[in-house]
Amino acid sequence: PPLLFHQLWMPWIYKALVLLVVGCPCALVISTPVTIVSGLAAAAKRGILIKGGVYLEQGKTIKVIALDKTGTITEGKPKVTDVRSLGVLAVDRILLLAASLDAGSDHPVAHAVTGAWTDDRKAQSGPLLAVADFESMTGRGVKGTIEGQWYFVGNHRFAHERGVCSPEVEAILAELEAKGQTAIVLTDEKSALGVLAVADTPRATSVEAVKELHALGIRTIMLSGDNQTTAEVIARGPLGRHRRCPGWFVARGQTQGDRRPSGEARSGRDGGRWRQRCAGPRPSDGGVCYGRRRNRHRA
Repeated sequence: PPLLFHQLWMPWIYKALVLLVVGCPCALVISTPVTIVSGLAAAAKRGILIKGGVYLEQGKTIKVIALDKTGTITEGKPKVTDVRSLGVLAVDRILLLAASLDAGSDHPVAHAVTGAWTDDRKAQSGPLLAVADFESMTGRGVKGTIEGQWYFVGNHRFAHERGVCSPEVEAILAELEAKGQTAIVLTDEKSALGVLAVADTPRATSVEAVKELHALGIRTIMLSGDNQTTAEVIARGPLGRHRRCPGWFVARGQTQGDRRPSGEARSGRDGGRWRQRCAGPRPSDGGVCYGRRRNRHRA
């Protein structure tokens, strides 16, 4: 038809391919795996690794996508913005102790604290201190001994659990968290020694991406091990909304084992490090990971 009747080429090429697939059983059988491989390859070019064709096909059933705050909604490159002493130690000593402890952790916030010393102050003040008996407590912080003394670095919840949140500490934490900053507390075995503030920047593409997901009828949930006030600032500010569980925003808490609570989220993806205990979302089906180098996220 394009030669004889001057028809457009592309529509007729498409129709010829359809006829070829329908008329040839071999082509029909081959077309499915070829399509799946093409989809996997296209995703890989965009930095998304999908476990297999089954998980690719499950994309049409997704109702909820859970996104981790740090490194997914935000840039994942936090920086130390403030260091405050509670009167016992100098600011430089507080940063050195916290940086030495956090050097053994792979969390972005820990990298920010360590980098604040190694990048900015190492030349003037010396290297990090040796840490013994190091232990990382998921969702809370780290601990270890330095020069024979136990020190602890952790989030607001960890400070509460250790019983070191005096009115002065609470006032500082409330001030920093109201600004959307992550506050971490350095303590010894008896009391709080200092407070460090770390801030992360939301990704420029986060708002657009969330809007596109909502336009497709997919609900989004932000997961965070951060304190509730800071997480709410991120949820309300750059992303424009927040909602408690079940819904758009979830803060703190983890599921235990492979519990699958009932709820409206029958199918979902987990794009971060934490799985939340909530009446809505269940543990994700898994299968997708995205990111670069150390910033890998699972979905």
